[in-house]
Amino acid sequence: MKRAARFLLFAKHITSNPVSIAFQGRWPSVATTLARIKVNGGYKAVVGILQRFESAVMIGGVIGGLRREHPDMIVAVIHDALLVKPGDEETARAVISRVRQRWGATPWIKVG
Repeated sequence: MKRAARFLLFAKHITSNPVSIAFQGRWPSVATTLARIKVNGGYKAVVGILQRFESAVMIGGVIGGLRREHPDMIVAVIHDALLVKPGDEETARAVISRVRQRWGATPWIKVG
């Protein structure tokens, strides 16, 4: 699955191989958008767009929400993850859930 995702995102063009056809059938608007990005900015432009989206969700959405609602909470961002003190997990989870609803993204939450 990871290999297929990398191919779809980072191949120079979306082609007519079975993976691309299945992707286009399941998510036609995403496939069209990826194709447009690649035509206009090259396949490397996809990386920048995904990084900016991740940053907007994590920094702008989650961290921004935590700073506004819980300014004394200690939180660190590690790439696409949060590190919080024991006992603050539910607070972070609640903010992540609200951001998820706004963006339509499903975060992976691991406590440990």
